[in-house]
Amino acid sequence: MAKSTSPPNDVLGTLNAISANSFDAESDRIKALLAAYALVSRLETPWERIARMSSLKVVKDLQLFEKWHANGDEARSGDELTALVNCDRDLLGRILRHLATNHILIEPTAGVFKPTTFSLSLLQPVFGEWISYLFDVGILILHKTPEFL
Repeated sequence: MAKSTSPPNDVLGTLNAISANSFDAESDRIKALLAAYALVSRLETPWERIARMSSLKVVKDLQLFEKWHANGDEARSGDELTALVNCDRDLLGRILRHLATNHILIEPTAGVFKPTTFSLSLLQPVFGEWISYLFDVGILILHKTPEFL
């Protein structure tokens, strides 16, 4: 595999400068998105994907996003969010930081979190219910598939 000759900061700066508005044509945006997915697949470890999915399942089961939305979608501290769902502060804090690292939440200052467009979209059944589906149905299907085959 060839190593980049560009300094890492140049590559990161270029990647961080790209947004959906960077493209004149929708087809170019889709090509860039597919390339970004391929890049994530090459860089992400299996642990990171599973941890992200598990974190989403925990906040879904706690109904964190629903309770947060009902109380306004403003930035909230980890302690404020813990009070909404009544769970272990340290565990929820770790999950919130993990979700922020994965751009599911924004962490504008240390220990303070704000919803993203994506996390707000999970409040819509058409988007949010896929988390339950993957865990409650998808895993069972995958588990039984070898027996069926």
